[in-house]
Amino acid sequence: MGGRRSLRPAVIARLLGAVAVVALLLVSPAAPASAQSGSNDLAASSPSDGATLGTSPAFMTFAFQQPVDADESFTVAVGCGVPAQPQSTGIPQLADDDVTFTVEVLAPFPKGACTITWLLRDDLNQPIATDLIAFSVAADTVAAGVVADDASNITVPAVPVASLESETNATGGSNGGAVWLGRLISGVAVLILFGSAVMIALIWPEGPLYTVTQRFMITIWTVALVGTVLYVAALTADFTENSFGAALSPFSWLDLFNSGWPGRAAVLRLVLVGGGLWIAVYPERINEPGSQALAVALPTGAAATMAFSRLDGELVALGILIDLIHIASVGIWFGGAVLVGRVVLAGPGPADLVKATRNYTQIATTALVVAVISGVAQTYRLVGGAVLNSSYGRVLVVKSIAVIAMAFVAIGARSVINAKLARRETMSAAHAERFRRTFGTEALIGVVVLAFSGWLLSLNPPKVSLIPEMT
Repeated sequence: MGGRRSLRPAVIARLLGAVAVVALLLVSPAAPASAQSGSNDLAASSPSDGATLGTSPAFMTFAFQQPVDADESFTVAVGCGVPAQPQSTGIPQLADDDVTFTVEVLAPFPKGACTITWLLRDDLNQPIATDLIAFSVAADTVAAGVVADDASNITVPAVPVASLESETNATGGSNGGAVWLGRLISGVAVLILFGSAVMIALIWPEGPLYTVTQRFMITIWTVALVGTVLYVAALTADFTENSFGAALSPFSWLDLFNSGWPGRAAVLRLVLVGGGLWIAVYPERINEPGSQALAVALPTGAAATMAFSRLDGELVALGILIDLIHIASVGIWFGGAVLVGRVVLAGPGPADLVKATRNYTQIATTALVVAVISGVAQTYRLVGGAVLNSSYGRVLVVKSIAVIAMAFVAIGARSVINAKLARRETMSAAHAERFRRTFGTEALIGVVVLAFSGWLLSLNPPKVSLIPEMT
């Protein structure tokens, strides 16, 4: 028995070592985009990458290393704020030296972080070179004032057109908070449903025999349904620019089929979550041979729709595959932790509780490692090396701190649980209470991590171009 205990730290060390190696490989510098096309690249720009400007510039300049041919096209897009909002800029003008472009800033950039995406195309609209320039504006540009009254000589600041447009549209559409909240509630509950179904099918077939399991599944299903309805309604309000109340009508949700795959996936998730009532009221279906495939497929499909929340950047198909792996591993780890903490460890009990807890700790360690590796891979696809030069990257750093804390708690918990349950056949009340608190802390940190993940979906990643594709 002593040999087994000494083996577990070695296994964990090897797994963490593998994560570190993969992380180093993924974050190693990649060849610039222009090197792939091999013809031209940016020599200098104003603003430059990483610059902090006092106020918004009136013009932007971009100087290339080689002359730009007349049949080549140069495009610039600027996004500022959190979440990133497109900024109004003029058409790039090529100077007489054939290497410098000047772009007028039609409306001052707001205070905060901004990202420039530039793209040079050839006569066949194929990319020659492209990159990102991250900079920040320290203060808002003071608008020109007008004298309202000669007698009082009071200067009234001019109101920016953007502010008027915001006030005009204030009654229509949903704010980003409703989308974030609905996505968070829906995502957390769906992951718990998925992880619970997988854990019951794999390691705890006795689970449905407990009344607490049915109550737990019905509660989580209800939360998933409410959160998904909120998410779908908020997306509908944003897309149709109607009020949130009007977007609560199920007939308006059909408009999301015209909004792209994220909207379609949200509607599909709602349908699959609705079908999940079939297993929530009768969890035994998860283990019955005739119904097991469908019982597991419903929450699995609902969780899989989360992989279609962001379909941009390079290698989109690879990104979807990475997301599917990431979501599956997170669901097994996080959903399993909630099931074990809230149901398996609800009180003392027979040997099946010990077996389920012990088996979960073995599966969860692997799931957590896979989640970290897939998360690093997806991060590099969307961020590259521009971590601290963008709002997306800075939020990602905070999320990473939460992930490290979560991994620390999880690995510590696995070690303690395996040591305490190694020779036991039943779950005592003291052990159940202690382990329940441990899993509760782990799950709570997991919710924080998922909240940051939802926030990241509202930000524009550095490696995602704001320039639309030319057709």
